[in-house]
Amino acid sequence: MSFWSKYGTLNSQESENYAENSTLWAAEWVFLAELAGEDNEAKIQELSDFINSDLKVSEGLYNQLPFVNNTKEDSISHDQITGYIALSNRYNLGFHIPIWKEIKRQWFRYDNINPEKPELNKILHPRDMIFYGMICGSKLWYLLSPILFLMSLFSVFKPKGVTSGKILWWVRINAIRNNYVRLKLLGFYNWLIRGGYGHSFRVYFNNTKHPIYRLSLRVYPRE
Repeated sequence: MSFWSKYGTLNSQESENYAENSTLWAAEWVFLAELAGEDNEAKIQELSDFINSDLKVSEGLYNQLPFVNNTKEDSISHDQITGYIALSNRYNLGFHIPIWKEIKRQWFRYDNINPEKPELNKILHPRDMIFYGMICGSKLWYLLSPILFLMSLFSVFKPKGVTSGKILWWVRINAIRNNYVRLKLLGFYNWLIRGGYGHSFRVYFNNTKHPIYRLSLRVYPRE
């Protein structure tokens, strides 16, 4: 049994099945692997192919699962969208811009189930609107970057045990292509977070055999 699913994505527990945020977790592994100095090019290509073949519905529209589950998990989460956009922008895979266009077409919603009649409850959080807009090159949304910074601080100063939100901000930072800016921001937030990113990763992925747990020890060693 492996933590890697049969689709080449990553699970939080050992399973060949596809978990709700399996692609997001694989993207986190890719970013950590780069920081650890490991070769991640094959996995980047594998994820890109998977997203554009098994998850793509139409230009800019993607599902959360590579199959129909007939549960609420069929509806894509903002975490998963963030993973898609961060991975695509960081490695210039080309599908983040179409996703942003689809979000705007749906009036800042992203409904993969009813894209032509998106539900009101699918409207994105302002945090995500600003982040997606900035990443996709909109100067208008860059003007709101101070708000995004303040929102990130709320997550950073949450109790030490609350880790998923902190890791998601880490994913957003890793979407940045400029290596100098990206690494400076990662260092700044790692300094701010109680216990650092290493603690967050090892609490969330608490199996010592998990690929992210093991990589986190190399990138963010225990103090």
